[in-house]
Amino acid sequence: MANCISKYKKALQKNLRCTHNTKSQLLQKFDAMLSAFLEDTPSPSTDELCTAFGSPKEMASVLMEGVSAEENSKYRKKQMVTWLVMGILSGTLLLLVIAFTWYIYIEKQSPVVYDDEVYVEDTTGAGDDIIVEDDIIVEDEIIVED
Repeated sequence: MANCISKYKKALQKNLRCTHNTKSQLLQKFDAMLSAFLEDTPSPSTDELCTAFGSPKEMASVLMEGVSAEENSKYRKKQMVTWLVMGILSGTLLLLVIAFTWYIYIEKQSPVVYDDEVYVEDTTGAGDDIIVEDDIIVEDEIIVED
């Protein structure tokens, strides 16, 4: 039945919306209440815990009544800063992925240069590749000078 108690405490901990130090203090208060309850019921079930203390969400709201408005404000500011930083990091990562993808796309589109010769891929599919050599365009054995 200790498994039921640990599950209840985990759910309670998730529902406490406060800083880590305050959360530890509130959980200690709950442990004191729980130890008094365990004297009467040594191995309670989940239903017995919920009957005695209410759901974890309800118990969290009861415990949070003792938390000051300043503490709640501090926690909310911390949460807002965390979400802001995560948003900025996510946006930066997205921009880097887009820039890298664009770079790869442009790199594939640029002609390949071998020993002062530029090989341009024929994208129309009409003929062979075009070779550009020092202002002379060679296209299917026809020489055209610029």
